[in-house]
Amino acid sequence: MELSWIFPFTLIPGTAMLVLSTANRFHHVNGVIRAHMAAHGEDETVKFYMRRTHKLYIALVGLYCGVAFFAISALLANISTHYAPESWVDSAWTILQTCGVLCVFFSAVQLTLEALMAYEGIKREVADEHAHRLAERPPKSSSGTG
Repeated sequence: MELSWIFPFTLIPGTAMLVLSTANRFHHVNGVIRAHMAAHGEDETVKFYMRRTHKLYIALVGLYCGVAFFAISALLANISTHYAPESWVDSAWTILQTCGVLCVFFSAVQLTLEALMAYEGIKREVADEHAHRLAERPPKSSSGTG
């Protein structure tokens, strides 16, 4: 089997884009946590955001591992074309590629769960804001001429 050292490198840019966007989300959620803690201290909202941060952290680790597996498999394929016998290299290359894809897939699952958590948080914040506005409204006066 002819190993391609270019193939793993074609997966790295897409994975890197996921790393970049996930790191931005991670940074944003950490900023929200710090601002909320400064204003309100540690409460259920902070715990909610910490759970989101944990999902983002796990996703980032998986994405970094995916990039590492892709880079190692590309290096292995490149070396094998010039120096190593192909008997064990084919298996190692396939295993490394599979590990990289599994890491990216696992990270995508974590990002999906975090996105669902973010959506639930937004729905909760909107409902809380709506309830707060209703509570601030003055009661309607009943002006009847009965």
